Amino acid sequence: MPDTPGFGTGLLAVWRGAHLLRRPGIRRFVLAPLAVNVGVFLVGTVLIYRFLADLVAQWLPPDLAWLGYLLLPLIALAVMLAGFFSFSLVANLLATPFNGALSSAVLRELRGATETAAVPGLLEELRLGLAGGLGKSLYLLKLTLPALLILVVPVLNVLGALVWGLLGAWVLALEYLDCVLGNQVRPFPVALTVARERRGMALGLGAGLALLTAIPVVNFLAMPIGVAAATLLYHEHLRALPSER
Repeated sequence: MPDTPGFGTGLLAVWRGAHLLRRPGIRRFVLAPLAVNVGVFLVGTVLIYRFLADLVAQWLPPDLAWLGYLLLPLIALAVMLAGFFSFSLVANLLATPFNGALSSAVLRELRGATETAAVPGLLEELRLGLAGGLGKSLYLLKLTLPALLILVVPVLNVLGALVWGLLGAWVLALEYLDCVLGNQVRPFPVALTVARERRGMALGLGAGLALLTAIPVVNFLAMPIGVAAATLLYHEHLRALPSER
């Protein structure tokens, strides 16, 4: 019977991945990606707040300056929620080496201490990272442009929230599947093919991570949980993939 994991498999992997991070052999590998994630979100939040503070001060007349104290927190919260996906992508890029170590630790835990998990060399990791980054950027651009058009086209724009929700889940699934498969010396096209062939599993994974990413404070843990969840799916469903496609 063919291996056809569905939406529930991907969604449940997020829950299972979170529990994996509590194991003694994995916990210490969580600290570095967690620190990067917290740093990116804090810096991004401060920059957004300062930008909005200047913007609100310029728009409001002096006699309504007091209104800025009410508006600014609400506007900042809305912008930060919208920007959490962007923050996550930046954090993932900066934490690539740490995420690779975390993925290897999760695999060692799943396979047993006697079986070592493959780790690409530094040059190979950089090559895959640069090539994958360019490929992902071009692919995401092709997806984002039509999604932006939907927001401005009458009638179709009522579907905007649904389209952007699906897009966010798809992007997050690709990001973490590519992270784990790249750690196994498989380039971005392999991750893309995997997601397309197991669309339900990928969307389940992405939906669970999107929910975590949208919750303040909890979103700090979304990256290590995403790495653990995608590694779990690799171990259980994707180990037989070839190195190239």
